[in-house]
Amino acid sequence: MATSGTTSSSDVARVVQPPAADNKLRQRYEQLRELRESGPEHEAKRARTALLEATCAASEHVELLKAEVETHKRAALDLSQSVEIAEALQAENAQLRSQLDALRAGASAARDGSRQLALYEALTGIKLDVSEGSVVRCTCTGTPVEGGDLRKWIFSVDESADGADGEWGYIPAVEGGAGLDLPDYLQEEITFEKTAAPALINKIMAAVCR
Repeated sequence: MATSGTTSSSDVARVVQPPAADNKLRQRYEQLRELRESGPEHEAKRARTALLEATCAASEHVELLKAEVETHKRAALDLSQSVEIAEALQAENAQLRSQLDALRAGASAARDGSRQLALYEALTGIKLDVSEGSVVRCTCTGTPVEGGDLRKWIFSVDESADGADGEWGYIPAVEGGAGLDLPDYLQEEITFEKTAAPALINKIMAAVCR
């Protein structure tokens, strides 16, 4: 029989092993400590992930905006160039239309001049050659001579001889003149006043048409 001062093995086991309630409390404490330590880290990780996703989205949006701005710039440039080309074409078209109108007017005037010249030659028997600029070659044809050939007199009128007194130059040709009774002054170069031109032509036509 053990004395009161002796400790048994069952008593030692009760002292060394903590109660079950203490174990549950300690486990809860450890869980709370792990939660306290891992919670901020988890939140920080979530925040970093969210920030990274937001940054990527913002970067993509910025790139899209840049691409859209470049597209609008190119469109504006193309529009500006198209406007410039349209204005240049419009100006060129107006210039060509003006030139065409001038050519039409010139052609109409030339037709009128040709018709008037043909009428003048038919009425007077004087053929005019204006291809030498200011010098007009005139061929007067009249009645036939005894041999059957038509009387003819050829001369030129030099409009460039027009001076302060309003004179023209008269230049007879070396050919022609057979059977003509012309005054001596019409058989050499002279100058005459433009107002005397009808009288001079009358003298020549009287000689070739007698």
